[in-house]
Amino acid sequence: MRYFIVCFALLFSSVSLADDDHRFIQVTGNGSISALPDYLQLNLSIEATASDLKAAKKRVDSAMKKLLKTTKSLNIAEKDIDAAHISNHPQYEWRNNNREYRGEQVNRNVTITLRDKEAYAELSHQLLNISAVRIHGSQLKFNDRQALQNQAFANAVEAARKKAAIMAKASDNTLGEVLSIQEQGAHSPQPVYAMARMEKMSMDAEPAPMLIQKQTIEASVVIRYELK
Repeated sequence: MRYFIVCFALLFSSVSLADDDHRFIQVTGNGSISALPDYLQLNLSIEATASDLKAAKKRVDSAMKKLLKTTKSLNIAEKDIDAAHISNHPQYEWRNNNREYRGEQVNRNVTITLRDKEAYAELSHQLLNISAVRIHGSQLKFNDRQALQNQAFANAVEAARKKAAIMAKASDNTLGEVLSIQEQGAHSPQPVYAMARMEKMSMDAEPAPMLIQKQTIEASVVIRYELK
């Protein structure tokens, strides 16, 4: 995996006296790292409404079987399919100020973990041709996100140190030990593909490519250095 590092630093304080009589300089360092995601999760639901619960459930079961046939054709393991949650909701309609029972809606939530990202377009294309399936979006994931997060923080610390050294030298001082260091938070955007784009794709003769780009994880720290 190849990393691309972008580091920034926004400098806050100038030299002053701390409570323990240390002269100090305080800086903020921002770091980031970019990498291609290892896999993605596709979130969808199977929904059907009918005049009675049995009929609605039958439609959902039929769609679920088609979904499993599709995932099997793309070599997606059953352990990567979570479809344990199913629910039903009675449907009512107001007429002449009276609530009338109209039938039942059955919903089954499904999460598919897709290890082969190249199969994303074909999977979405086939799923959207199953009438009861509704795709809600996808999330890009890393096998070891914490390792990437740690590297982003390390980059932030290094960015802070370099800027602090520049400021110290410019003011005829030398950096001493670290007096304090504080994590400012982290950010890892997770793009979600919109339904409108997927619906358009399903009408085409061939699935449109789903272009997956490198994702950036960012971190920020505030460090206070002693000045000598």
